[in-house]
Amino acid sequence: MTIKEVLSVEKIIDLSASVGIVPSAKFHYGWFSYSDWQMDVLKSFNIDESCKILDIGCGPLRFGLEAINYLNDGCYYGIDPYPRYIELGKLLYDAIGMDKKYTVIHDNEFNFHLFETEFDFALAQSVFTHLSREQVILALTNAKKVMKPGAKLLFTNIESSLARGFLYDGRFPMMQGVNMDEKFYRDICEPLNLKLEYNSREHPTQLAHTIIF
Repeated sequence: MTIKEVLSVEKIIDLSASVGIVPSAKFHYGWFSYSDWQMDVLKSFNIDESCKILDIGCGPLRFGLEAINYLNDGCYYGIDPYPRYIELGKLLYDAIGMDKKYTVIHDNEFNFHLFETEFDFALAQSVFTHLSREQVILALTNAKKVMKPGAKLLFTNIESSLARGFLYDGRFPMMQGVNMDEKFYRDICEPLNLKLEYNSREHPTQLAHTIIF
């Protein structure tokens, strides 16, 4: 079974509206182009079905549905600060009719230890793009505590010299950081003894990088 075979963009929009999420061209009509990219990247790291994956900023399971379908039972873990996204993810999961176990928690402090497990791979798609410097440092510091030695984190970002603020989902203040470039990430990774491979993957709209723990 593929997700596309049982879940249409129209269905995603209808369920989004049911929890108060306004349809948008990028979020809804770009759903499968981004989920395809995320799964292609996952497989490029030779992640097999038995690996445990941490989805940072999992949202309504755009990547999560694909990953749950691909992985063994109970190997997908997601974390997100927006309750409505988590609610939508559950509705989408139910609409597909999958019966695999997975774990998603609501948290905005990167408390990855709450999962009580260690991970082989982590993904932060369009998350660090909108965090403050302090939040990025906290996320990577906490990730180091739960990632297995040699595990990898793929994250995306947008380099900018101008600050840009906006209301995410029309409600939540968000930002695009200033000068959060290669030097910024190397300065974080060095004291944490993490290896940064900058610009390691192509991405449809951002830059994509790998951190090795």
